[in-house]
Amino acid sequence: MSDAAPPLRRLVRELRRRRVFRTAAYYIIGTWLLLQFADVVFPALDLSERAIRYILIAAMLGFPAVLVFGWFYDVGAHGIRRTTAAGADELASAKPLGRRDFLLLTALALVAAAILYNVAGMVVDEPVEGSVPEAVQDGPPIVAVLPFTTTSRDGDSDFFAAGVHDDLLTQLSQLQSLRVISRTSVLEYKDTVRNIREIGRELGADAVLEGGIQRVGDRIRINAQLIDARSDEHLWAQTYDRALTPANIFDVQTEIARAISASLHTTLSEQEDAELAIIPTENLAAYSE
Repeated sequence: MSDAAPPLRRLVRELRRRRVFRTAAYYIIGTWLLLQFADVVFPALDLSERAIRYILIAAMLGFPAVLVFGWFYDVGAHGIRRTTAAGADELASAKPLGRRDFLLLTALALVAAAILYNVAGMVVDEPVEGSVPEAVQDGPPIVAVLPFTTTSRDGDSDFFAAGVHDDLLTQLSQLQSLRVISRTSVLEYKDTVRNIREIGRELGADAVLEGGIQRVGDRIRINAQLIDARSDEHLWAQTYDRALTPANIFDVQTEIARAISASLHTTLSEQEDAELAIIPTENLAAYSE
């Protein structure tokens, strides 16, 4: 460092004397190790990637405070002691920056760059509500339609929910723009306590559709929600309240199929759209068989 800027040179020497560089190095390296640990452990605990981002934000906000602390205090084997100001003679006799100092600064810059690179990666990978899951890019999206739940205790309601589920699976499986997990594979997840991420991993699905059915007299309520199997975030959700007729049930199933296609950014052909609108039966009892 040239003598043309003595105040800056004195500042750098004072930062080194107060071991601020060492404090910054320990803090940055500690933050990097903590992020690596979180990156491995958090997914196993089903914690969102956002938790890692919160740790990073907290670390970045705490960095200036750590530097200020390092300026005023020295932490070592003797404990925490306040650093006294250096006299003019001490500053004048201080050695210029050497090879070890430059190596330390270079290491700090590399670790900081690695952290920023990881941050940029998390921002790019962060799913946005309504976006297409990452795995969709490899081909038509894979959808797992879980068995619909029902709040009623009678067997007829269970049969009815199973009938709606089967018909919806049939409708979706006829679409060329989607790949649908088989009925046999999804039946084991009826009344499951496993979360969507686990189910998505086990079935290899990009998105999971789950829903419930309520029958009250001659009315029916069907709720459905499409969830990104990787991020566990909603891509779409809707509740339908209709009179209990075959036409209304098929209308709801058609709307759900179209909503899934739209949410996953796929396109239905004119023939597929027309086939979705066909009502195969006017017999309501067919759902209870």
